[in-house]
Amino acid sequence: MSEQITVSLVSSGHFSSNPRLVKEARALLGQGIAVRTVTSDQIPWFTELDEKMTELEALQSTKLPRLSTPVRWYLRLRQKFYRGLVSLCFRAGVNPPGFSLAEALNIDCRRLRKALNRQNRDSPFQCQLAIAHNLAALPAVAKSSQLTGHQYAFDAEDSHVDELDLRFSFERQLRQAIEEKYLPGARYVSAASPGIGQALASRYGISPVVILNAFDSTNVKSVDTSLMPADSTLRFFWFSQTAGPDRGLDQFMAMAPKIIEILNRPLMLTVVGRPVAGFDTVLTDQAKAAGLSLELQPLMPPSELIPLAASHHCGLALEHITPVNKDICLANKIFTYLAAGIPMLLSATTAHRNLAPELGDSALLLSSPAQPAEVAQWLKSAVISGQGASTAKAKCDERFSWQRESAKFLEQVYKAI
Repeated sequence: MSEQITVSLVSSGHFSSNPRLVKEARALLGQGIAVRTVTSDQIPWFTELDEKMTELEALQSTKLPRLSTPVRWYLRLRQKFYRGLVSLCFRAGVNPPGFSLAEALNIDCRRLRKALNRQNRDSPFQCQLAIAHNLAALPAVAKSSQLTGHQYAFDAEDSHVDELDLRFSFERQLRQAIEEKYLPGARYVSAASPGIGQALASRYGISPVVILNAFDSTNVKSVDTSLMPADSTLRFFWFSQTAGPDRGLDQFMAMAPKIIEILNRPLMLTVVGRPVAGFDTVLTDQAKAAGLSLELQPLMPPSELIPLAASHHCGLALEHITPVNKDICLANKIFTYLAAGIPMLLSATTAHRNLAPELGDSALLLSSPAQPAEVAQWLKSAVISGQGASTAKAKCDERFSWQRESAKFLEQVYKAI
């Protein structure tokens, strides 16, 4: 009997916290490939989401358990020692040992590597490819490959060095040193946006393949705006794992009063995510001052998120342009709204400016600064008319679908193994 093809997906986050990892698992299972995962089980609210993820039933799943307080203290002290060692090496112009970079980066790097090695040891089939889904997982899959002989790959959903500005010089140097050490040896590197791919290519001389974080369209019907009374509420939608300041919602709050005045319609905003401490109160006060209704919803899996988005008229994909990663990334929001069949407002980041022409009237690229009158006119012509929703569905089916993007992903996997 031929050996079962086996791929491991590795992340220091929870299974449910990374929709891209979940979609890759589904794509691999659909090809008859055995899928293992090494993820986390340390944050209670994500543990609750993990329990709703039916995909886990088909996987060989290993979860890093929550650490006791004494063990966490010990690992933090260990990390502090290695951070000091790495800092000394940087200042002396010496390349730090690989293991010290990993120890300095994240206390779970070693645990991820051991869990991956244990999976291989305890399974009748060896893993042929391990894919790291965040920076903490990259040293783990690279070091494990030296022991077991499997290939490794890296999926860059963000440009991790560019998540930090120049104030965090040591952290940026640490992240860059890890990527510089391990990315050239990866069988492939995938990037979630062209901008991220270009950043990695220019920094490390590699050629990432761009695999967009798309979703497939669903059978859920978006709102029929032709039946909307002239004075009915326009419903807007925004989501993220964390709801907090500097996430783009301030842009919408600032525009809302003028849009309400021009359209002579009430507005309602649904926010899905876990608010940082006290931000629910801040958001409620801002909504009240802006004159719009606000509905706060908890975290939910994509199977529930997309249908909820489809019950709204317009999505918000509003990012700041700093740090650089925000300017070059394409967030899940865009592709969620396309799958839900709702048009969206895009902030004027570099990534959004490059994407907007492909989206037609399913998206409005905001001016900088945003002009409420322009937004109100677009809401009339594209959203209330229903044309934007029709275009969003068509764009998802024809261009921005996971079926299309997963074919690129599977091509890379087969090449790697």
